[in-house]
This record gives sequence, structure tokens and C-alpha cells, in this order.
Amino acid sequence: MIVMSEKHIKLKLYGESFKIHSLEIKKEYLEKVHNIAKQINEPLHSALLNVKFFRRLNIKEYKTIQDFVKNTFSGLIKNDQNQIEIWIGKKRIEKFMLDDLFHSQTIFPLYQTQLNDIGKLKLKSGLFLIEREVGLIGQYEVKVKNFNIELLLFQLVKFEYSNTDYEILNNISYDKIEVPLLKFDSFLRNQTCFYINK
Repeated sequence: MIVMSEKHIKLKLYGESFKIHSLEIKKEYLEKVHNIAKQINEPLHSALLNVKFFRRLNIKEYKTIQDFVKNTFSGLIKNDQNQIEIWIGKKRIEKFMLDDLFHSQTIFPLYQTQLNDIGKLKLKSGLFLIEREVGLIGQYEVKVKNFNIELLLFQLVKFEYSNTDYEILNNISYDKIEVPLLKFDSFLRNQTCFYINK
């Protein structure tokens, strides 16, 4: 399918996300952060999820646990509740499930995909935050002169974490350029912080 003239293309991802963040605390704040965790009688990984911790911490650049995030690995989880929509301007032209990308039911796949099977997700030493969110996980937008759906590439990842197998949509590109995430409207379903010492 080819649509001529410059168009505003939107890709909307609905469902549940998996996010794992590595956290980093600046050296100059390390002692204070640990002292505040001790004051509220919690280990650091637990204190970082406590509102009291941030009230006492009183550091301008650290207002929530999100301010400690250094790197993030995330994506839309393949399950029965998710869907992907492609819009041109105000008109929806495609609607499908993430499962259609992993297991095409047609002889020739309708969409371009790239699958990376990384096996068991291995984490190095450090602080980590895992989050699960539900809703509009991401709205990706790009403006193109001549939209060609065959130039869309959905980057898929399979991995195992904590004895659970996951299949996620990790990234979207158009004509070999990453499509930027412009907004999301989701609510937090679950949040876990933990420390790995190797």
C-alpha cells in the first residue's frame, strides 16, 4: 500500500508493557541516599519505592525513583489484550495483534519484522527497577512524503526472565530510521526494585 504526499503517520501500541531499568546514584549523593534509607529502616532497593524516602532526601534532581534511571530495556508484551494501530492523519488504516507479527497466518508476512532471541536475560551487578504498565504504551509518530507500509520494521525480542518467557515489540523503524516515541497514556500495574551483587 502506497500513499502519496507528506503524511503524518502514527503507530499506537495498546496493551501491557515490560520495562527493566538500571538505576544509578551519583557518587556525591551516595552516602546521603544510604543514610536516608537507614533512617526509615529499609534496605535501599525498598526505600526507593517509598514516598517518605524522597521527602527526607530533599535533593532537587531526585524527586522520584525515575530520576535514578540510567538505561531502559522495554517493550509491548505479546498477550491477548494488546493491539497495534497504524494511522495516516486521522484515519486508521491497520489494526492487528502483536501475535500477528510473531506468528504470521499468511504465506507472505504482511509486515517486516526482525526477531532477536536473546535467551535468558542476564543482569550485571547493580540496582534495577522492573515495571509493568497497562494502557496506551506508546504512540510513535513520523512524517513522510510517500508512506510505504513495507518500509516499516517491527523489532521483536524473545527472552526469559525470572522463569518466564517473554515476547515483546521492542522498537519500530521506518526506512531504517527509528520512529520516535512521542507520547503514552498508561498506568502503573506493578513496580519492583532489587539489587544484584555479583
